[in-house]
Amino acid sequence: MKIGIDGRSLTQRKAGIGYYLSEIISRWSYSFPNDNLQIFSNQAIDYPLKRGIEHHVNYNTFGLPWYVFRSHKNIVQQKPNIFWGAQNLLPQYLPKNFPAAITIHDCVHLQSLKYSPSLTYNLIHRYCFPKSIQRSFKIMAVSNFVADEIQKYFDIPHSLIEVTPLGVNPIFLKQGINPQKVSETRKRYSLDSPYILSVGTLEPRKNLSILLHAFSLLPPSLQNKYQLVFVGKKGWRQRQFTKYLKSYELKSQVKILGYVPRQDLAHIYSAAQVLVFPSQYEGFGLPLLEAMSAGCPVIACRTAAVKEVASTAAILLSPLSSAEDWSKSLSQVLESSSLKENLRMAGYDQAQKFSWDNCVSNTTEVLHSIGQ
Repeated sequence: MKIGIDGRSLTQRKAGIGYYLSEIISRWSYSFPNDNLQIFSNQAIDYPLKRGIEHHVNYNTFGLPWYVFRSHKNIVQQKPNIFWGAQNLLPQYLPKNFPAAITIHDCVHLQSLKYSPSLTYNLIHRYCFPKSIQRSFKIMAVSNFVADEIQKYFDIPHSLIEVTPLGVNPIFLKQGINPQKVSETRKRYSLDSPYILSVGTLEPRKNLSILLHAFSLLPPSLQNKYQLVFVGKKGWRQRQFTKYLKSYELKSQVKILGYVPRQDLAHIYSAAQVLVFPSQYEGFGLPLLEAMSAGCPVIACRTAAVKEVASTAAILLSPLSSAEDWSKSLSQVLESSSLKENLRMAGYDQAQKFSWDNCVSNTTEVLHSIGQ
């Protein structure tokens, strides 16, 4: 079977959706070697092409508009049996009888405008998202929360939605993480002191300013002992965060690492005292799984998707919690070895409930069923 795939997320510096698609494709080509996967994008991709995987590129600076309004020409030309919109949307001008499905990672554009990656993203999604949902033969949601959001906003039969939870890559498993490699990674990134970790794109919905505020409210003994480390690419309106940081009285204790390759990220999770994840809106929350798998305790915001992923294996605070509340929870974890150990053990057990193999099995089953 020929399967066309939206491959725009397979860039060199991948974010969550890029890693999601990489995991799916690598396992798909292994499990179904007779399938022909055709990846379509507007730029070069960072993914090894091998037998059964083709890349069709039409270079264009503006990836999202190109995808929704122009990519259909390239797709139809290659004549796949089915097209998979792996990133929330379908090309708007695919022939109406062309079998197609989408994976929806979140409905962030339907929330506050400040949560959207860009104004262009928001406008295009508000116009094309409902059309893509109505056009899809099947809709995959990465969590029950996202499935509920789809039904909340759109009149879609439950039978059309399949929940396909994400997984965690084995490189994050704490048993396989080499302590010597961890030490080398810490040295390379100048992580000399014990540290509190944040992982996620630097953008407003990640609510990072409350973490900075919470850190400033820690007792001086903890402020002096720990670094606050941010990992993640610069996102939309990240200048607000940068501006806040410039006037931050404890900025000497803060490190911004930017984008970090996954192998290094596994080491950074492993050595962290705690991951703090105050994001106010998530469709899933992959960093939670990665951190828990690596044996890192987690404090997070109690949103619907985060509750689904973390369950009772993390300390969860209300979205309405103050910086004082976050600081108090942070102090409790940093000052209690037994609490940290309990969170490590519970988190690791919880992370093992999620599997990329299951995600791939569910995804391929859906796509094969509508492509035949």
